Amino acid sequence: MTVIDAQAYIGESIYLKCPFTRELLVKRMKENNIDISVVTAMHPAIGQDYSSGNELIREAVQSFPDKFVGLYRANPWYKDDELVKMRRALEDWARGVRIDPFHDSFSPISVEKGEVSLNPLVEGLFKIVAEFDVPVVVPNSYSSFCTPEVAVLLASIVPDVTIMTNLAQMAFLLDHLFLKLTNIRYLTAPLRGGSEGVDSLLGSAIEIMQNKIVFSTEVPWGYPEFELKVIELTNINEGVKKRIMGENIQGTIRI
Repeated sequence: MTVIDAQAYIGESIYLKCPFTRELLVKRMKENNIDISVVTAMHPAIGQDYSSGNELIREAVQSFPDKFVGLYRANPWYKDDELVKMRRALEDWARGVRIDPFHDSFSPISVEKGEVSLNPLVEGLFKIVAEFDVPVVVPNSYSSFCTPEVAVLLASIVPDVTIMTNLAQMAFLLDHLFLKLTNIRYLTAPLRGGSEGVDSLLGSAIEIMQNKIVFSTEVPWGYPEFELKVIELTNINEGVKKRIMGENIQGTIRI
């Protein structure tokens, strides 16, 4: 069974004491029998410009083409300059894009008079990713910028783009009960044990939307050992496990 981590990071960050290098990631992958990692730049130590981080991802992909698939991390506040860099990366090495509403302080959607639409700030970005037919990772949180519900609503208004976001109870319920989206993928990490994770949310989601869930570790923030154990303890049958651990993300990013 091919195991693919759908979200890992390489580089320097304000949140780390020392850089997490591509060599360290390869070591963690080998220790945990992870075949391929989808890698993204970290939030930088200074400022909001991801240029140096994206360059590290490009170098990592070129150094370990059989181990890494790269995502371009975009900050839409840089507008046209960012779009030029993003297009160049998609033409060269990137197979998807990541935006971060929380760290970069924007919402991907606008709501006016009860109508939901795409935030004009990200319209150009989504036009380009639709052109290249690549996914966009949009992490959700319980901040006002991108709640789980916002991430799912975003997927509903950009049906020609696949949105990858964290598996969360409200996102899962909104999608399952009302929207039934085909263009959304749920990253397993960070899951929790007990009633919020192994026993309830992941198990329920797998029963209903097994083709939408993709395994992820969020390493170095997360722990591959723990995330793999979560999957093991959820008692997934082998056919479903193959989809979650590799096949679903292969179909999404065409690995």
